[in-house]
Amino acid sequence: MAAGFPGPALEQEAARKVFGVAADLTPVSFSESLSAVLVLDFCAERICIGGVPLERGNSTVFDTNYHTVSCPKYRKRVLVNEVKDELEVAFRETCKENDWTVIELDVQPDHIHSFISAHPRNSPTDVVKKLKGISAKIVFENHPDFRREEYWGRHLWSAGYYVGTAGVVTAEAIEKYICANSSDH
Repeated sequence: MAAGFPGPALEQEAARKVFGVAADLTPVSFSESLSAVLVLDFCAERICIGGVPLERGNSTVFDTNYHTVSCPKYRKRVLVNEVKDELEVAFRETCKENDWTVIELDVQPDHIHSFISAHPRNSPTDVVKKLKGISAKIVFENHPDFRREEYWGRHLWSAGYYVGTAGVVTAEAIEKYICANSSDH
């Protein structure tokens, strides 16, 4: 049996609790079918992939992480000093209020990187809109002259943004798992 596997009966019971259905998770049909690419560990009511714990919702187990990059309008180098500090606090507080986890956050003078874990019910667009909207409101409230001097409109952020997803499981691992468990094989 692979390290970290508590045994087929315990695995099936854990899968039933988490997913609400019985599952065939014996080491032969599950871990060996993945050719040891992906190993699920059931650790005390938490599911881990490769030792990384996954988040849980009422009926969901997930590892949904968004890497976003947002730039101020006109790519001005204005995210410095107090504005930088306020943005960091605003992003972290917005994430906390929405039950999102900040994995990493970096404010540069002309852009901000955020790496956030969010429940799948939150689309990347929703996450970015909330982060940008709330942070802009806070900056403009705390620095009314900033709006007049740097941004004569009502927008701190440019309309566009970058978003990428990341997780523990690679696309290759998923493809191998699906192929190994398809009814054609």
